[in-house]
Amino acid sequence: MGQIATLTGRSELPIASAEIQDEVESYARKSGRHAKIHYVPTEINFETGEVLAGTWRVDIDLHPDDPRMRTYQEGRMDKPPVEEIWIHRENPDAESFSDKYIPENIQDMGASGVLQFLEQGNIHSGRGEFDSIMDVVRKTAELNDARKQQRYKDAEDRVRMRARDKRRSALKIPFLGVGIDLQKPTKGSKQK
Repeated sequence: MGQIATLTGRSELPIASAEIQDEVESYARKSGRHAKIHYVPTEINFETGEVLAGTWRVDIDLHPDDPRMRTYQEGRMDKPPVEEIWIHRENPDAESFSDKYIPENIQDMGASGVLQFLEQGNIHSGRGEFDSIMDVVRKTAELNDARKQQRYKDAEDRVRMRARDKRRSALKIPFLGVGIDLQKPTKGSKQK
């Protein structure tokens, strides 16, 4: 996507339609905040200044009591932080990190498609599945604890198997990977 030339001869980035901008703002107002959608260049030709690729991003203001606002309120940041929602999807066939995401075309999605994207609970938007960033932190901690317990259990199983193998080799117990019958065949029975 290249830059758009205006009547003044200046190149500007694309702007979302008024319908999409209104939908994004009304979505944020449901939670008492404000939001803007804008185009973010991700690949630029530095010789000509032309934008070769980019994606859309929604910036939503944070509540004053949000923990992420603390650094701004203490005067350690120039601008207040915002919640960034990138409008793209994961590329399952990505061969490199630069191809990991595919930008969505908001004109094709329309206002209802953008709203649906904002409401879905996926890793890219962070919307819908959790009510706050603290819920995300709690859920992540729970998942990490569960994984840690599983790793301990797996390590315990590996130690148990290693000890069993050492005991077998010390006592010279044969290890048979396939179940077979070690009894001698009786007279008159046929072997296959």
